[in-house]
Amino acid sequence: MSAIKAGEVVQLSPLVRRITAPNPGPLTGPGTNTYILGNINNLVNKKTIVLDPGPDDSSHTDAILNATNNKIDMIVVTHTHDDHSPAAKVLANKTGALLIGATYPDDGYQDLTFHADKKISHGEVITTDELTLEAIHTPGHVGNHQNQALWILRDNLRHLVSPVVGAVSIDSGGGNSLRNDAAE
Repeated sequence: MSAIKAGEVVQLSPLVRRITAPNPGPLTGPGTNTYILGNINNLVNKKTIVLDPGPDDSSHTDAILNATNNKIDMIVVTHTHDDHSPAAKVLANKTGALLIGATYPDDGYQDLTFHADKKISHGEVITTDELTLEAIHTPGHVGNHQNQALWILRDNLRHLVSPVVGAVSIDSGGGNSLRNDAAE
């Protein structure tokens, strides 16, 4: 098991990559995990989704843009804390990506720069030809918190991407294995 390093692109599954932001702390651990979903080869005809783009840190946004060859179709924000959503505006301005998420009234902890082009709520899905994301409302952390359950239709894996537990893969191909990708 290797240590998580900020700025490093890590392949978690055939359709999921992770880049950790350089914002370590008591609430972020080694840093906020940003996930790049789909379009692993950055093809023109495939969709690329960035999940939780993280803080507005130029080294982090540059790493995301480099990993996606500046091609991002959608940016999905699970919630609007300063460690999860401020980079969304920067990336959308550079790529024209659609911003998807939910906003929450200002309680002193919200990223007020985030404005969704498409609001998402519990049970809604985002689909590409490679994957489907389903919003699952998980209140408690913050009122607008939506975990995105990522069901990868390839390789018979179910992959839950969560800002709380990292990425967890469940082998649904006859096995009962559970793997916490953040620990690998």
